[in-house]
Amino acid sequence: MWYEQGKELRAQGEPQEAMALFLKAVHSSMTDETLLGRVYSNMANICRQANEHALAGYVYALSAEHFAASGDDLAYAYALNNMAWEQAAQAHKDSALLLVAKAVRIY
Repeated sequence: MWYEQGKELRAQGEPQEAMALFLKAVHSSMTDETLLGRVYSNMANICRQANEHALAGYVYALSAEHFAASGDDLAYAYALNNMAWEQAAQAHKDSALLLVAKAVRIY
């Protein structure tokens, strides 16, 4: 249901509203934290390619939360790095550098 509504909203040029529904669809059908993290990462990559950097950063943050919950440190650091890219794309240099520093501290 949410997935189909999301597809309709995306076709109507409403990417943020569509992504919100896609996120609900993912949450309703998956419970594995690592898998959720990967799904969110892929969704954020799509947002990035559509130049929706604020939305991509938000979805990468969801990805990071799930990777952290799963204990997958490498994936968590990668998600932080992706969040930093999105901050840099929005000219938020200080925030980007803080995220990179946090990712580096993991290893």
